[in-house]
Amino acid sequence: MLKFRAIIEETFREARARKTLVGFFFLSCILIIITFFVFQNDTVLSAMDESAEHRPEDMAAALLSTTVLDVMWMAIAWILYVFALCLGIFASASFITSMMEKGAIDLLLSKPVPRWLYILGRYTGAAIIMFLEVTFFVLGMWVVVSLSVGRWNMGFPMSIVHIMLGFASLYSVVVLVSVLSRSNLLAIIAGFGIFFIAFLLAIGRFGSEIVDTGEKGIFGYITDVLYYVFPQSIDMGTNMANGIIGKDIKWTPIFLNLGLTVSYLTMSVMAFKKKEF
Repeated sequence: MLKFRAIIEETFREARARKTLVGFFFLSCILIIITFFVFQNDTVLSAMDESAEHRPEDMAAALLSTTVLDVMWMAIAWILYVFALCLGIFASASFITSMMEKGAIDLLLSKPVPRWLYILGRYTGAAIIMFLEVTFFVLGMWVVVSLSVGRWNMGFPMSIVHIMLGFASLYSVVVLVSVLSRSNLLAIIAGFGIFFIAFLLAIGRFGSEIVDTGEKGIFGYITDVLYYVFPQSIDMGTNMANGIIGKDIKWTPIFLNLGLTVSYLTMSVMAFKKKEF
């Protein structure tokens, strides 16, 4: 346990040395400040006040007035989600490759520490760093927007959970690519590529649900296979949006992403064990 903790602490020290923590914190503060000034605009505030306080008589108009605030919170959450995942992948991809650099890896392997502990320790350290940054980012945006519009969406802070689930699965792929290639750039490209593939798969599956012909072609089968092979970070974002507006979330993508995370980390550990330096 002490060795595991030491590896996590080393990850934090590296993040501090590379200005990862400071950079994420600085960008988060800038976005929070910009959001604060945006919501101080009289036009924005009046639109929010009308949507929140207006009480139309017919049900259709009532639903419409509620949707205005829902769309606002969902839009903010999606912006946070994409920003956090992309910046998180970019900032944390080097945690594995830096460990495998000549000199550093020689020193690590000379210590009585099993190889699998290095992978899990670095992964856990990156996840903790990401959790701290995301928590600050989400809660900061939540407080700023809520104070500005005078309405507190109690489902918004749960975005932290969904963002972390999306990051955990996506970062497990980055770790595997980092171990196999020892290339920081390739790992980053893989992370962004998987995120883009998940976006295309989400569009494809959504289109299939709308236009259901009752028959599944070759494209449909390929889509299904890819869906269960790659982490579905877009589904985590959809669950996040559903939670914000009070709808039920889908548990299948959550369990699927957790399973894929464990699978990719297992492959990373096995590859790291067999790798010669």
